[in-house]
Amino acid sequence: MLQAAVLLRAKKLRISNALLLNKPSGLGGETRMLTNIMLCRMNGDGWMLTEKEIRYCSIVTHKIERLREFLNSNDLGTPPDPKQWHSFLTDLRAIVGNISNDGSFVASLLAKAFLEEKFGVSFDAAEKPQGAPGIDIEIVTDSGESIAAEIKTTVPYQIIDFGSAQITSLKKDFAKLVASEAEHKYMLVTDQSAFEILKKEKYTRFMPGVRVVNLVSLEEYAA
Repeated sequence: MLQAAVLLRAKKLRISNALLLNKPSGLGGETRMLTNIMLCRMNGDGWMLTEKEIRYCSIVTHKIERLREFLNSNDLGTPPDPKQWHSFLTDLRAIVGNISNDGSFVASLLAKAFLEEKFGVSFDAAEKPQGAPGIDIEIVTDSGESIAAEIKTTVPYQIIDFGSAQITSLKKDFAKLVASEAEHKYMLVTDQSAFEILKKEKYTRFMPGVRVVNLVSLEEYAA
């Protein structure tokens, strides 16, 4: 049971850390831990993380705590012992799980903060499963304006460009946005190199009418 709710207010959009008292599953009924969660602070009257978002944040921080404990207690043997190394990496992978999905969820929180500040809209970033088909975000403002957004946490495989598999994935997202009838279309990225590379004509020509936004720096441009 969550024992705290956090009111989110600030003059300027920023990310900060706070402590949430929670009883994460898997640690025993009497175990309590202080969990660091990501809080998005922004202009206006403020808003609160949903219960699902708080629970997801708690799961992520619990995972990091387990990883820290594991690394403090275990190490790769020297000289290399394939059996021991295999055991170590298997346990490590079991703890980390699909951390890419965790990164995508946090990016969704950044997207939520950006869109709320810009349009005054709100949605549950934990409602749609990471990797689910369709456009990542489709919402309508109180005034009836439609918004479509794709979120990419992609880090370019090459120094000055994306890898071939990354390009294929990006083009699929471009196509979804272009096909959308939304009035406002966004490609939301979290990596500065990706943000800069997407300025190239070889990419902008595939996403007319789309704005590209760096969710970390809040820079943006029209493709």
